[in-house]
Amino acid sequence: MRASHKAFGYPIVPALYIVGAAVILCVPLCHQTATSWPGLAIVVCLSGVPAHFLGENRGDELSGSRYPVAKPKSKPMNLLRHAKA
Repeated sequence: MRASHKAFGYPIVPALYIVGAAVILCVPLCHQTATSWPGLAIVVCLSGVPAHFLGENRGDELSGSRYPVAKPKSKPMNLLRHAKA
């Protein structure tokens, strides 16, 4: 299936963004390790990573859709069968 639109520079621009973000993250960790770890811990906690892993194996009541989907009680009527003229 083809996309309905095209993005400029895809996939090169997103790849460059990921590389740049990784460089911005790694340079302070390599050069100022003692002062960078607390900031990295704050970013990880605020990003929701711990909450994701805590809630990952909670069971069916919390996973999937936010609202339960009711199962149909009968078969849906085939409207195309009646539309033939």
